[in-house]
Amino acid sequence: MIIGGTGEMIAGYKKIAEELEIADNTFFCGPRPVTLLGHFLAQADILLSPRIQGNNTPMKLYSYLDSGKVVLATALPTHTQVLTDNFACMVEPTKESMAAGMVRLLSDPELCRELGEKGRKVARENYSLEAFKEKLDGFYQKVSADLPPATNESLWLCISINYPLELISDLIRGGQL
Repeated sequence: MIIGGTGEMIAGYKKIAEELEIADNTFFCGPRPVTLLGHFLAQADILLSPRIQGNNTPMKLYSYLDSGKVVLATALPTHTQVLTDNFACMVEPTKESMAAGMVRLLSDPELCRELGEKGRKVARENYSLEAFKEKLDGFYQKVSADLPPATNESLWLCISINYPLELISDLIRGGQL
């Protein structure tokens, strides 16, 4: 098991690992550069996001999905804004449900592979830079299609907000606008 986090978090997890007698099988890495994230994700069988509260989506979910590994997360708005049962293993926010989800996934490698592949597809189709560019382009095309054709008057109003009136008048008289 690999556990990351701040020094304070690591100290708490080390204590728990020692109590559970799993410390010898646990690597506590602490904070690492984001450039190494792919290396750590590639070593995982299951990627966990066990939040029990909150509404903001953890940024790590996008990296998790793109890794092609199965994601196990709690079925709370913090996760369900991005994740569904179609491409992640969603469980209730309890220790028992999280443990049952891990057992289910570890006992079914084919399910892990299938959910991981679907998650990667969702990440690339919806959350990649290319997907963002396509959505932004679609937005601009819709907005521009709804606008009336540009006229000198609309240009004047647009420009006059940012430039002194005399400058705009001189540019128009000089044929530069």
